Amino acid sequence: MNIKILLSLFLILILSACSESEDSPASDEDILGFVEQTNSSTYYLNLGFNFQSEGIIRYDTNSKIPLYFVSNGGVEPDQKIISAINEIEDRLGDIFEDIVLIDYDLSVFKDHTSDGNEPIYSNRLGDDDGFQSFLSENNMNYGIAISEGTSFRPSGADPSSYCGNYSRAPYAGGNRLRLDESYAISSEYLGWVNLGNGTCSWSGDYALHEIAHALGMFGHFDPHFGLWDATAMDVLATIYNNPAGTPYDQVVVLRAD
Repeated sequence: MNIKILLSLFLILILSACSESEDSPASDEDILGFVEQTNSSTYYLNLGFNFQSEGIIRYDTNSKIPLYFVSNGGVEPDQKIISAINEIEDRLGDIFEDIVLIDYDLSVFKDHTSDGNEPIYSNRLGDDDGFQSFLSENNMNYGIAISEGTSFRPSGADPSSYCGNYSRAPYAGGNRLRLDESYAISSEYLGWVNLGNGTCSWSGDYALHEIAHALGMFGHFDPHFGLWDATAMDVLATIYNNPAGTPYDQVVVLRAD
């Protein structure tokens, strides 16, 4: 099966109902179920594309994952973002490149006629020429980009319900994921983590949650991945303890010591 394809998944991970997670014990069997639930593409919002994952979807960490932080002025990321990245690497190892700071005013991609936090892109996926030119000029073709104040919020929606999301672009509410033949996230794919919408406040756990979406925890599962807790971290560590493409019934659980 050739799966170096554009998965038309229109992934609306807008976090319209994220809540604090309960850090209750989970068995190995529970973790295996959560891994498949969150990582399988059948849990995406899917616009008619009938792809079904046969195994683990994740970044290939044989080389480090590039990270970008985009801001007007090229400032350093909020410490909550740094702490979230460090917490993930404490469990998964040194998987990220050092953050590259990009100085750019992303508000040029915002629809200023909307009272929400919406993009100018006609299909909410950042396919317009201006955004693609921005990516090309900054050599942003792979990895994970992070920005603040750019979370998608539709017009009229409660800002506190749209405080962060994982998408393909700033202000965007959708995604198209690219995979290679091994089920690894393609080296031609850039995901975007949006934190805050200019009104709401977000926590370090929120940053962890959104970065975990980008790393392969695509769907929520209660009560642990409404936001973040130790079980959610065990699920992420388990995903990265198994090579991309590992069938879900052959996954080996990795828990904290």
